[in-house]
Amino acid sequence: MQKIFGVIGDPIEHSLSPDIHNAWYKEYGIDAVYLKFHVLPRQIAQSAAGIRGLGISGVNVTVPHKTEIMQYLDDICIEAREVGAVNTIVNAAGRLIGHNTDIYGFENACVLGLGIDLSEMKNVVLFGAGGAARAVLYVLKNNAPAAAITIIEQDVIKAKDLAKSMGMSVSVISSSDFSDELLAETQLLINATPVGLNGKGQLFDYTVFKRINDCRVFDLAYVKGGTPLTNAATGFGLSAIDGMLMLKHQAAMAFEYWFGFLPTVK
Repeated sequence: MQKIFGVIGDPIEHSLSPDIHNAWYKEYGIDAVYLKFHVLPRQIAQSAAGIRGLGISGVNVTVPHKTEIMQYLDDICIEAREVGAVNTIVNAAGRLIGHNTDIYGFENACVLGLGIDLSEMKNVVLFGAGGAARAVLYVLKNNAPAAAITIIEQDVIKAKDLAKSMGMSVSVISSSDFSDELLAETQLLINATPVGLNGKGQLFDYTVFKRINDCRVFDLAYVKGGTPLTNAATGFGLSAIDGMLMLKHQAAMAFEYWFGFLPTVK
């Protein structure tokens, strides 16, 4: 019987997860299909019930559901609980078990895509305080404990609560109070917001990159041809990647939870 997997989110049309997973199913001769499920925030409880009721073998969870979904699961692995976000669910005979593979994806992308050693980072700027930002902070906490981290987020209270819940000391600046002077000493800039996900929008005036020499840029959003942020950064000679490599590596770890082995990431 063909197994069903998928990804839930809002929006969901942009997701390339089906392309990645379905290619692996074909490559490894697995009788399964991976689908997109558009789930609105008000439908998150019903989606969890639907996974159980329809016998869906597993799902990935993307924005904005990575934290909200947790209350509807039967068990959550230690790392995902510490992060406070779930992006992968295993349906074990009706019991929904939550994992976080964004951690694995972010770590691998930093090394393979940007060629950086996180332990050497001294100044990091992170835009956003949602589910993806949680995974980023978890990785930074464990791999760059000496780094000075600044979170840029319109909801300052949300960002401060996030840092407190993870036992981290960070600086928080409202998006409206952000000054590009902050980037002068930044070694790693990370966008964990949906800005740029549709190929449009700017976090700040990207021409500031022409005055910066040593900053790596990581946009967790991904768009064919690059996001506005990564295109601007590379245009001014900086190293930058979008979220595609992270997507592939977090997908590989999710695949391992579902099938018991890691697929080859190409």
